[in-house]
Amino acid sequence: MLSNSLAEALRVSSESANKLDDLVASPCGLPIKSVADWMLASQWAINASVHNSLLTLFRDNFHAGAFSLLRPAFETLVRVHLIAMGDRRVIEDMRTDRFRIKFFKHPEKVDNHFHLGGDFKSLYLRIMNFMHSAVHMGMEQMKRQFKGDDLAPNYSEQEIIAVIEMSTVAKFMVTSRVVERFQTDAEQQVVLSLLREFTSRQPQVDGTTLGPRG
Repeated sequence: MLSNSLAEALRVSSESANKLDDLVASPCGLPIKSVADWMLASQWAINASVHNSLLTLFRDNFHAGAFSLLRPAFETLVRVHLIAMGDRRVIEDMRTDRFRIKFFKHPEKVDNHFHLGGDFKSLYLRIMNFMHSAVHMGMEQMKRQFKGDDLAPNYSEQEIIAVIEMSTVAKFMVTSRVVERFQTDAEQQVVLSLLREFTSRQPQVDGTTLGPRG
């Protein structure tokens, strides 16, 4: 059974995601005029599906599967920002499926281009230490499959909430770039307002961290 804090984190994230989806997936559709536009819309849709899947897996106590979605959530975030930057080489590499994320280069490049003051790299650093092992079912996943001698999931509430928060923030950032590309300043302000609302409603959990276990 979900704790009150975890249930609230899932509920708030889901409500925010639904509002963002309604903002982008309007009946009139998006004005796709280029390959880059098409890529942005596609990456947004992938991110939306990944985020909703992550929430569903946590609700159903499939924690290993939810944690494994950290990488696609983050990868869509990076791809959307690089596409929005308009780098023709990157877009061509994506079009021909030759693109590979440079995890130690691209976050800083995004920060500098969009004047994010290090926020993008900060989010990256929160994820990176745990992400590789979680995605590839390495030691960090294996350590969390036992409670004492019993084979049972053993993920802390703090780290589950941290993953929910990071995936939700990634969704906000992805949606912001798509809205910035296709819609008006009014819709962009709606995204910012929803982000402020989401931030203000985060459950207060001491020691909310994500990282390797000893």
